[in-house]
Amino acid sequence: MRRILTAFLLAGPLLGQLQEISRAYLSYPTIYGQNSSIITCILNDVAANDMCAMVFHMSATGNVTDVGWRTGTVTSSQSLTIRLETVDSGTGLPTGTLYHANATATRASLVANTEYSETFTAFGANKGDLVALVFQFTDTAGNLQVVYGANLSHYIYWGYGITKDAGAWGSKSARSHWASITVDGVERPLGHPGFADGYITTSTNYNSGSTQNEYGIRIASSAYTGRAAAIYWYAATTCAAGSAYSGRIYDSTGTEIGATAVYNCAETSASAARFTMPLLTPVVIVRGMQYDVTMRAENSSNITTARMNFGSQARMAVMAEYGDGIYQVTKGSGGTTDRAYRPAVLLLLDAIYVGSGGFVVTQ
Repeated sequence: MRRILTAFLLAGPLLGQLQEISRAYLSYPTIYGQNSSIITCILNDVAANDMCAMVFHMSATGNVTDVGWRTGTVTSSQSLTIRLETVDSGTGLPTGTLYHANATATRASLVANTEYSETFTAFGANKGDLVALVFQFTDTAGNLQVVYGANLSHYIYWGYGITKDAGAWGSKSARSHWASITVDGVERPLGHPGFADGYITTSTNYNSGSTQNEYGIRIASSAYTGRAAAIYWYAATTCAAGSAYSGRIYDSTGTEIGATAVYNCAETSASAARFTMPLLTPVVIVRGMQYDVTMRAENSSNITTARMNFGSQARMAVMAEYGDGIYQVTKGSGGTTDRAYRPAVLLLLDAIYVGSGGFVVTQ
């Protein structure tokens, strides 16, 4: 039996030695975690010194010029102070001391569910520094939410969130932060670059009679040359008994180059079910080439595919693994693409090409 490994390799040339992944598949892109929702921090008091903080490690050395963040619900808008602070290495809490004298900004008016960018006079930062992005009301209390990120959008996190309420810091909670920082002109997620920071939502139910009867991902330019052995599908909320489905792979011309068998959902309602479906014949994908990987509804009973929601292509480009180069594609009568979403359909590779040495089989 193979294990499924999440791919955390940068899309660059493979150098030097061969590296085997024993008894495993390599997932491309990363496998998503469980059904999730946006996680927020609520600010509603000044006297108690309410704060929201996102603690992270600086991912690059260079000059910081701005941070990006997002509101949730805004019941009452008041001016916010946004600061980068140092973090106490013993407690893991913000110290109240600015990371740099320039690392502070004020936002006077806020609208719900909106992305903001706060500009600083450039200052130097060092990769690996532990830093907190801190939010608090300037002088008058309002009532609003700062978006931390998503709960379990991946099985791995690059920081934690913490709230100060009634004068005391609460417990730390692992988060993939929905915020970014610009270093030397490059906007990147807080913490480690390259990992998705959306949240799981569901796509529209679809069946064989739907206008679009396939949902999946377009890999605009493959990061790998490798051999795809299976398709992995996160079925989200609907895979009812009697539903039939299959996985498909298409090249850049729209020609089908791979398929799984047709399967039937075995449960009355398979909520958040995950399926690994071997390809009838393994398919070699080539670095730099475009591929569509989809889930096809094979009869009149609905299926639903989970997808990662980034809100916009611009946010996906910054926050997602592989940027906006992997995004939603649908097929049927008038197929579409949408670069704000990434459905939870992915390839499982059992071999990676590493140059003159040929394929390394992950057996």
